[in-house]
Amino acid sequence: MKLKLPRQLRRALRQRAEQTGTSRGEVVLEALKQHLETTPPIAVEARLRCVEAQLALLQSQLQIGEVAAAGHRDASEARKQAYQQWLRHFEAHPDEIESGRDAHEMAALKAATAA
Repeated sequence: MKLKLPRQLRRALRQRAEQTGTSRGEVVLEALKQHLETTPPIAVEARLRCVEAQLALLQSQLQIGEVAAAGHRDASEARKQAYQQWLRHFEAHPDEIESGRDAHEMAALKAATAA
């Protein structure tokens, strides 16, 4: 395999090869061997488990958000229904409307205080 290495790295490899009396290829192989011996490889399975855990966390957060949004929609819908019921009530019984208010204001007030 042929790689194009940065100039600084090529110089360092050449210097190391001259110091040890070996070729640059042998210097690279020795460095890779040392890296593999000192650094534990991260197994694909371990990385996959990490990604799966992050995905599960994101899915649970999404579900929590959906439940909260559904609860908000349900509460909003309940307020609208209460308002409609109170509006029908006050339109049917205009004598129960407080002075200075109309049926819509009374329905909104009753729906808000009942919720």
